[in-house]
Amino acid sequence: MLSCRVRRVPWLILALVALVAIGACGPQGRSRSSTSGSARTSAPSARSVLAAYLDATFGGHHERAWNLLTRADQQRTARAGYVEEQRNLAATRAQVAALGKAHHRIGKLTEQGDRASATVVLTSGLGRESLRFVLRRERGRWRVDYRESWSTP
Repeated sequence: MLSCRVRRVPWLILALVALVAIGACGPQGRSRSSTSGSARTSAPSARSVLAAYLDATFGGHHERAWNLLTRADQQRTARAGYVEEQRNLAATRAQVAALGKAHHRIGKLTEQGDRASATVVLTSGLGRESLRFVLRRERGRWRVDYRESWSTP
């Protein structure tokens, strides 16, 4: 009985090595779908878009933040006007930050169809403030609805 198991061990090892090799050379090496011919990527989540928007806004990258706004917001406010407005607000935020370190945290985020809302807690030397942000899905991608955001929940 023992000799039978000893003989099977090399075959088991060989089979395992073959399976691992097949898996390593498998489909993940392909970047295109065989049915559509185009690369398939998943769109960023509402939470990650909101995080990118907040990071861009508080990091002084206002043009990047403008790119994450809804099309309606972009049509209402020209990029240059938005950037100038945000630079003025950044100067005020810098004064508040002088009172104590400022940071933000995304709290509960709720999605309903093509709309999402989130509570963001801003903490600074002045204390804590909860703000509501609204996102809308446009053409399969989440975007920040500036007009409905930055309000208290």
